[in-house]
Amino acid sequence: MKVEQRDESVIIRMIIERNIKWEQAVLLMSDLHWDHPWADRAGIKAALDQALERNAPILINGDALCLMQGPGDRRATAGFRLPEHDRPDYIDAVIDTFCEFMEPYKHLIALYGAGNHETSITKHHGTSPHRRICEKLDIPRGGYHGYALFRFEQKGGGFRRTKRLYYHHGMGNGGKQSGASLVLRNMRQSADADIYWAGHTHYSESTPTRVTRCTDAGVMISGEQLSISTPSWKDEWLQAGGWAIERGMGPKPIGAYWLKFNFRKERGILFRSEEVI
Repeated sequence: MKVEQRDESVIIRMIIERNIKWEQAVLLMSDLHWDHPWADRAGIKAALDQALERNAPILINGDALCLMQGPGDRRATAGFRLPEHDRPDYIDAVIDTFCEFMEPYKHLIALYGAGNHETSITKHHGTSPHRRICEKLDIPRGGYHGYALFRFEQKGGGFRRTKRLYYHHGMGNGGKQSGASLVLRNMRQSADADIYWAGHTHYSESTPTRVTRCTDAGVMISGEQLSISTPSWKDEWLQAGGWAIERGMGPKPIGAYWLKFNFRKERGILFRSEEVI
């Protein structure tokens, strides 16, 4: 894998083998909320370890951190800092420990995007945890939205194909009226891509479909299209109270998705999703 940074987008170059056995997996994660006491940190590590075993690129689409327990933060709750973050330099403590956690996987991180939790810290505290983590780990920095171009090339040349993924962290408050389906529909109306990927709502959804396109030669063709909403790694529902309980948000899935690419001689590069278990 070789990654090239282009503004808030990346080009991910990978070698393809044009046979039925070839498969390339990519780990799509968002909303880790890694520093929250209700985050499934063991599950996060297990998914990252699977990516390590498979040599799979890792893409993170915002809200890797919660960062809600800083001084003066109206969202803060007494006793919700993890012990290693209970320091006067709270934001620095979270960034430092998260970077230590991600160190074994940094060579696989092909995109690290921002979410509303990161942008809120920049707005209210004048520092960008998103930028600082990317610089500290030396990993490609995405934005709140952008593209990841998967460029598949055959050894020795002669074959090159690109699949375009458009990512957007998400919009709305995560309620049922602004859930994953609406967010993904808005994304499809805003950008041209083969794959659309959102986070933020904490809903899990994967919808494969096909679309028609017309080539420059005037030939109509059809191709795969996939819309994915990755869930969170934080379980807020089995608690005594809190924002999700008071708003009646309901229990939501936990986990991430694999994006898997395959090759078929008659149809070219195909892609599908599979839940991380």
